[in-house]
Amino acid sequence: MRVLFICTGNTCRSPMAAGYFRSLVEKNGLEDVDTLSAGTFAGDGESASQHSIRSMGKLGIDISNHRSAPLTKELVESADIIVAMTSSHKTAVGSLSPVFLAKTRLLSEISNGDGDIQDPFGGDFDIYDDCLKSMVPHLTALCEEIIQAGKTKKRRT
Repeated sequence: MRVLFICTGNTCRSPMAAGYFRSLVEKNGLEDVDTLSAGTFAGDGESASQHSIRSMGKLGIDISNHRSAPLTKELVESADIIVAMTSSHKTAVGSLSPVFLAKTRLLSEISNGDGDIQDPFGGDFDIYDDCLKSMVPHLTALCEEIIQAGKTKKRRT
């Protein structure tokens, strides 16, 4: 299974979401979940923002090796689940092909929330940390949903 998180520049929200989700996958011993991120207006190969790296580091998660990637039709085609940070990101997926909208959700909708995950870009560290905290319940719910649906295998211990 491949889960793709998307935001705008792929240096703040989606790398934090992917990093946190990857940690949940590892903690739950899920074998076959590949976690990726991309941006609708991302450059290629930019690192995650320093505030994103620091915020994730507080949780013991290292995203310092992250490199941004632009959203492409190939990435979207290869994903089983696409998680958009905002409705405009979801629209961007649909502009590649409307068929992709069937596997695309807003992050906030996963645990019955609504609205967009606000972009922390340009804000101070607390803005980034608050952004991450706002995503955690939805990411946790997505991991639980995948486990409950039996869409992945657990490692044997």
